[in-house]
Amino acid sequence: RMQGANAPDVIEGVTQLPGERRLRRFLEESLQFIPTNLFVRRDWFTRVGGYEECFYDKTRSIYFREDADFGFKLEEARATAVRAPDVRVTHPDEHPGFWDPLRWAARYEMDPLLALRHPRLFRERIEVHRVGPLRVRRPIVRACVGAVLATLLGLALVIAGHGAQAAPLFAIAVLLVLAVWAKWRFHPLRLPMALLVPPALTLALLRGHARAAAWAKSRGH
Repeated sequence: RMQGANAPDVIEGVTQLPGERRLRRFLEESLQFIPTNLFVRRDWFTRVGGYEECFYDKTRSIYFREDADFGFKLEEARATAVRAPDVRVTHPDEHPGFWDPLRWAARYEMDPLLALRHPRLFRERIEVHRVGPLRVRRPIVRACVGAVLATLLGLALVIAGHGAQAAPLFAIAVLLVLAVWAKWRFHPLRLPMALLVPPALTLALLRGHARAAAWAKSRGH
């Protein structure tokens, strides 16, 4: 173990779900800065300003990405950070309630703000998964937005009297909704919410762009 001058500024352990399932998957050697198992020197916490309140909406009690923003600030300030795979905590299962998937989707309002504050790290690290030699970025987000766009385009074709041309778009929308439903392991009780998550998440992203623009304007950007 490192001590004294050689000790790291940040240590992140493993946060797992019941059954030793990972809460989040690591991509290569990157840290996730999950606050349930994160240790930061007090002087570094103060130096980077702690957690930012702009990632919290008190009117709806929604908060998201404040942990990634905090971690990215530490990295940009060149704090030394390491992983401690033997330090583990168990987090309760996320979003167990019937309506919780909609609350999960609403949190994505904070994504555009994080992307504005840390564009490179957001692109390289947020919900990036490795599939063989490929990196897949934000698959659930893209599935949600794609399902909404395919549905809207299909409806537009139907209204214009081109129902046959709309069928492939509706098929694509169904496949993308199935990909979203897979997040909840195709549980039958989750299907109604899986149908509502794509529009809810898409609307959250639109609200998020307005939030990010307001934040930038308030700081003269």
